[in-house]
Amino acid sequence: MTAALPSHLENLASLLPDYSVPTYSTTPASVFKSFLRSQKNLVSAFLSTKFAQHLTDSVEYYTALRDEHFSNSLGTFIDSALSVEKRSIVLDRVLVVLDSTPTLLTDPSDIKQAAISHFQSIVSPPLTRYSSIISFPARWQRAYTPLANVSASLYDPVLAPISLQEWSTVISSMPNNKASGPSKISYEMIKHLSGEALDFSLLLANTCLSRGDIPADWREAVVYPIPKPHDFDAQLKNT
Repeated sequence: MTAALPSHLENLASLLPDYSVPTYSTTPASVFKSFLRSQKNLVSAFLSTKFAQHLTDSVEYYTALRDEHFSNSLGTFIDSALSVEKRSIVLDRVLVVLDSTPTLLTDPSDIKQAAISHFQSIVSPPLTRYSSIISFPARWQRAYTPLANVSASLYDPVLAPISLQEWSTVISSMPNNKASGPSKISYEMIKHLSGEALDFSLLLANTCLSRGDIPADWREAVVYPIPKPHDFDAQLKNT
């Protein structure tokens, strides 16, 4: 240990400003211990000063960062203020059961198909399918049977073509800052439609209404798995 002391003191000199390696003697032992104690106190004081400075710098940095988030990103500010941990799921692997054998999927196309199958079947279909009101249980027959004192013509306007005024009102009432989906067409974009573009969108809506159908692409959706409190473990059921 004594033999390595000169190199340690040289390292100390490289860290501490205005420090030069002092002369010392290893004898008597009491004097040498006093010298070592003085160097230890010097290092401790230096580290305490550096730690205090680091703490001050960190407080100032994160205070400024929180102020910036408050001005530019309220969501980030709230997460930071509440110490909310940002958790996400990366679908780069999925564990499924194939022929009673657990299988880890890593191919992107296999993962995509597994995710589609999972989320399409996550809600079980009804155990019994009914073809008409007559086949309903008595309780639901009473609920869904048309009322005799209400004229059926009351519902005729339901399938009437949408007017331009109605269409414009609906478009203007749509909320902003919503996910656009696979089409990448946001509500904000639709709100800027005018002239022929607005007329064409109305024609498209009325065509869907009259045919009782929508384009196949509209049935596609983007699914964002949300992590549960426990780990994902590559299992879609944990989302």
